[in-house]
Amino acid sequence: MTSWIPPLVRQEDYAEFAARVAAREAKREDPAVIPCVSTAPVAAPALATKESELLATLKTWNVEAFRQLAKSSDSFATAGRWGKALDVMCNHVGEFISSTHLAAEAGMPINHWRDTPRKLPSHLAKHYEQNIEWPLKAVGGS
Repeated sequence: MTSWIPPLVRQEDYAEFAARVAAREAKREDPAVIPCVSTAPVAAPALATKESELLATLKTWNVEAFRQLAKSSDSFATAGRWGKALDVMCNHVGEFISSTHLAAEAGMPINHWRDTPRKLPSHLAKHYEQNIEWPLKAVGGS
């Protein structure tokens, strides 16, 4: 069994450090995972907050579920909008951004985004494995 630990790295050194770890892992005979590497700035770890507790409850999607989302984004507006939202959130890992910000960065009208979370449960129930959960967490207010 492979064990992983999160090292503390200065923000300005993160991209280089993460790329080095990913390269070393890729060279292993049987890599357990290939870590995702983002070149976007990473915020310093926050103390335990309501938001960080919510993020910790996210259930990861398997690669096939993401492939299905990508393939169906032209056929289903809900899938296309969630795909755009996930693309935006890849630039805001560990952050919460407003719906207005997300919609603007995704290039969709705010009313399209606001309609999408309401339609997601039925879309997931119809097209995905049982008990799959939303790929993002939302916090109301503030």
